[in-house]
Amino acid sequence: MSATQSATVPATQSIASARVSGMDRSSNGLRSAGPANLPPDFDLGAQDVLDRATAIAALAQADDLLERSEPEQALPLYVRGTGCPDRDVAAAAYYGLGNVLYRLDRDAEARVAWQRATSFGDSTPAAYRAWRQVAAAFVREGDLRGALDAYRHCERLLRLALLHEAVRLAEHRDGRGAIQRRCGGRVEARRQARGPL
Repeated sequence: MSATQSATVPATQSIASARVSGMDRSSNGLRSAGPANLPPDFDLGAQDVLDRATAIAALAQADDLLERSEPEQALPLYVRGTGCPDRDVAAAAYYGLGNVLYRLDRDAEARVAWQRATSFGDSTPAAYRAWRQVAAAFVREGDLRGALDAYRHCERLLRLALLHEAVRLAEHRDGRGAIQRRCGGRVEARRQARGPL
């Protein structure tokens, strides 16, 4: 290998890893009060149902593996998460399963997994992202009617999310105003007494 070739390989690898590290993790939006790591006795081949904390830990580890371009190792972790009785976690697991199947060039199975993620309802953290992937899969398959319907669903979910955020911000602003009114201007008086920063 020449000096020119060896110099371009690391640059290409860093660009690829930068793209992968910015990926959308299936565990985004999931919170757990339990441990962040899988228990030492965790069995990938077991058929038992995972509790919420263990399933979220499995999804986080699968996301880490997928970010390191190890989809074959991530696949069984996502599969284990799909059986979780918590619908938010199960939807996220199917979303991650779709992502890993897509990376393994199993496009039809990936679309089915993303569609399964959407079946848990529009209020799950993975719903918008799963619908977006379903729409993109339909485009790749040439089903423009399916893609249009899925993109319209995405748009509706996005509008609802923006509306909820606007309401939350308005409530926060109203709450802050109520606090200032109850303090009778004492906060502003203290701020003026301190002077400029």
